[in-house]
Amino acid sequence: MSADTASLVWYVSYGSNLLAERFAAYLEGGVPEGRVLPQQGARDPRRWRDDRPVMLPHRLGFQGVSKGWGGGGVAFIDPSVAQPLTRGRAYLITAEQFQDVLAQESGREVGTEVDLGEALEVGQAHLGQGRYDLVIHLGAPGGWPAFTFTTPTAPQDLDHNPPNEAYRSTIARGLQQSHGLSAGQADDYLVRWSTPGDG
Repeated sequence: MSADTASLVWYVSYGSNLLAERFAAYLEGGVPEGRVLPQQGARDPRRWRDDRPVMLPHRLGFQGVSKGWGGGGVAFIDPSVAQPLTRGRAYLITAEQFQDVLAQESGREVGTEVDLGEALEVGQAHLGQGRYDLVIHLGAPGGWPAFTFTTPTAPQDLDHNPPNEAYRSTIARGLQQSHGLSAGQADDYLVRWSTPGDG
């Protein structure tokens, strides 16, 4: 999929990008509410074609330290757990836009081309040692391939770190917006996954 960057793919989010206004900054650029560092934006800033709530078959956890949110852990999934545990939101965007979102998440230059062929063929692709350099193929709902990404580092090798309030609040609002949860349900979900060993 490195050549046809105009083809459509689902980008499946599970962290702050559950909130549409926050994800829009990855395409349009700018500083989302609660974040301390700006997003560069994609080469193609057009809005996604469609979006839908989904369940990811992997466990959610919060680890590392987020510079962009001013501290606190960030969301990762553990691909070794194959159960529908994590609430996500799928956005239908072009393959080029997906590459630019991935570049911003992994600290690469926008415009860096990523070949998704390996992920399509074997289910995963290791791109490097960046924070979100493991791309995972999640099937093809509606006929378009779905991808998400997480850390290539084994979760047990990362220190657990709960999200700070700004990041947590953004995810909570995204859960309410995309999955129709109440504020209390969103809070219960995040408490569950913010506690080591739970879930």
